[in-house]
Amino acid sequence: MYVIFIIGITFIGLSYYSKYLNKLNVELRNSHRSQWLKYGLVSRKHLAELSIGDFENWCFNLLEKLGYKNIEIVSSWRYENYKTIISTRYKKTIYVWCKSAKEIDEYSDNYESIGRPDVQRFIGTLEHDNVTDGIIITTGDFTSEALKYIDSLPNKFNISIYDGVTLTNIHRAIREKEISLLLQQSNNI
Repeated sequence: MYVIFIIGITFIGLSYYSKYLNKLNVELRNSHRSQWLKYGLVSRKHLAELSIGDFENWCFNLLEKLGYKNIEIVSSWRYENYKTIISTRYKKTIYVWCKSAKEIDEYSDNYESIGRPDVQRFIGTLEHDNVTDGIIITTGDFTSEALKYIDSLPNKFNISIYDGVTLTNIHRAIREKEISLLLQQSNNI
């Protein structure tokens, strides 16, 4: 009877220990991914595989590195993974729309696209809130109709767009600059 009791207690203890180790493993993996997204070189494919929350955090970090301040979420559209972020730069309010687009075909580097209706909704939000500056960030692409629509907007609007390829190029340039500065600092020591 005593042996069964000891085995039972041992089993319960190992079960709790196993749950603790699994939780710790998940936390370490998430921490590693967060640090890698912040400091590593990422590809378009890596960005497309992120959850909307992780992509939003990545966009926050990118905006900070590009000089934007007071970054915060003002709305979240569950529809098609949209996030609207508000930020300021040069004392102007800027709406940033982040859309995590998924990869359609791995072999042809084909991703979901943002179309004209999507851009029109974003511009409608800007007009409604009397904001003239906006940024659209996506891991995907823009349709030709969306690009034509953006080009045809009145001059009062200042809209910047970043597709998945542009995002990775900007991130790579920022990382190369940061690494160069670190190397210069280490040579000066």
